[in-house]
Formats: sequence, C-alpha cells, structure tokens
Amino acid sequence: ESGAGRSETSTEAGRLNVLFLMTDEHHHRALSLAGCPCIQTPNLDRIGREGAWFTNATCVTPYCSPSRASLITGLYPHSTGS
Repeated sequence: ESGAGRSETSTEAGRLNVLFLMTDEHHHRALSLAGCPCIQTPNLDRIGREGAWFTNATCVTPYCSPSRASLITGLYPHSTGS
C-alpha cells in the first residue's frame, strides 16, 4: 500500500482523539441515548455510542464554576478560590 491520500503520519496513528464535553445544568438522563423519549439528541447520542459513556459519575459541588475549576485543576473548590 502506497499510503497515497492518507492524512495521518506514523506518529499520529497511535494518538487518541479526546473530546471532552461539559454541559451546564444538563441532567444526565436528558438524552435520547439515555432513554428519554421526549428529547432528540442525535449528535450526542452518536458520541455516546462510539465513545465512552459514563453511567456512574459525580461532581464535587453542585455549582458550575467551582465544579469546572475542580475538574480542570484537580483541586477541591475551596482550594481554587472559587
């Protein structure tokens, strides 16, 4: 195989594609993939089917900004000043 038309190099072939989505005030069951018949979320459903789907997760605080700060820094909210 000549590899003509291929866009990846040998160093890129082993890398993972990571897409991290964090929605604000989005209930985990509010996706059609999660079984909610009244909401159509085809793009999020596809990401969930083809990637990782976490069914048991938690956050350190119910407030969005401190929770995001904790996720990004790895620190508790009281340690980030948020």
